[in-house]
Amino acid sequence: MKVLPVVTGEDQQCYALALDQRWLCGSDGALTFFDSKAAATRFLELMNVDKYVEGEGSEPVALGSDPFQCFQYGAKGLKSCDKCMRGDESRSAAVREFARWEERW
Repeated sequence: MKVLPVVTGEDQQCYALALDQRWLCGSDGALTFFDSKAAATRFLELMNVDKYVEGEGSEPVALGSDPFQCFQYGAKGLKSCDKCMRGDESRSAAVREFARWEERW
């Protein structure tokens, strides 16, 4: 597993996780980024991954219209990022998902 610094289309540095040259994606296929190395490594800890390599440099990521989600690490753990527009979209998607689950009950 690699923790790689990347620059999104918004010129914001984030961190991504990659395994065998494949990006970590969410269940809906959206690329997954983290606002800091601490957030990325916390995610790995939660997944019981204790061996990872830190990548060098900041690679620009051409996202185009590809969906992605962004997370940050705060006092209450990992949450959708509130520092970027994509984080806002992630929170909106999470709210819609929770509402969908509530409708089932």
